[in-house]
Amino acid sequence: MVFTSVARLRGAFSPRVARWLAAEQRAGHRTRTARDELTTLLTERQIELLTHIAQGLSNAQIGKAMHLSEGTVKQYISQLFNTLGIDNRVHAAITAYRHGLIT
Repeated sequence: MVFTSVARLRGAFSPRVARWLAAEQRAGHRTRTARDELTTLLTERQIELLTHIAQGLSNAQIGKAMHLSEGTVKQYISQLFNTLGIDNRVHAAITAYRHGLIT
């Protein structure tokens, strides 16, 4: 999914990040424990939001999928980033991948 999103967005990730994601996928670093760790930290709704972000959806697309306004999506993303201690969507995608939410 990450690679599909990257292809669709035409370079949304730097070549370095794309290589890292490919290496992570080959190495198979995701574990059930990592996913459990994330699910204890986040609500189901936050996990759904994180998954949509990692799939490369825009705020408008996320809003449609989750039946939220775009403003609410922005607010939820900000809260999610604060909870996870991340700064941007690339970090969100990496976090989702590392914890087994996307493949």
